Amino acid sequence: MSSDIESELAKILARDNELRDAEASEKRKQEAAVAAAVVEWESRMEKVLLPAIEPLVAMLKGAGWTCDIERTPQGFKVAAFRGDMVVYGSRERPSLSFELQKGKDLVALHEATPSGVRLDAKILGVSVEPDVVKNRIVEFVSKLALKRRQRPRRRARRGSGQVGNDAMQIASGWTVPPGQRGTISDWDD
Repeated sequence: MSSDIESELAKILARDNELRDAEASEKRKQEAAVAAAVVEWESRMEKVLLPAIEPLVAMLKGAGWTCDIERTPQGFKVAAFRGDMVVYGSRERPSLSFELQKGKDLVALHEATPSGVRLDAKILGVSVEPDVVKNRIVEFVSKLALKRRQRPRRRARRGSGQVGNDAMQIASGWTVPPGQRGTISDWDD
């Protein structure tokens, strides 16, 4: 009986070793694929993508825009803006970055505009065609170029009581006399 138990345990351990070996092999394949993707991405950026977008940069600069291409650790960033455009909630300039995702063979797009910052849902492969990159840059610039400059809306100052007093006026039946602004206490007899 003990030999049956030992035999069963030996089968389990052998199967466990096979699974571990298969997992290790798969992990090595994935690491090799990621390493190959890094090499391909670096080469493609330098030889194909960056030279392909240079004419767009020249066009933007010729139209009075500021446009720069900056290398990043995982890819490149195209900063394009005119005047005093900044990214919503920061002092950074609008930009579109193409970066290889860490540990993967995919390129993610990060977009920073005056409307906000977002990760683009369009994830690209490392062998992305120059026309795809150029089209994405044109889409990005169109978001910036076709927007009118919006002035920040004025809000009631915190603590001024204006919002609360307006609500009290409505609830109590008081109305603001035409051409006059103020609080309820200003109208008391």
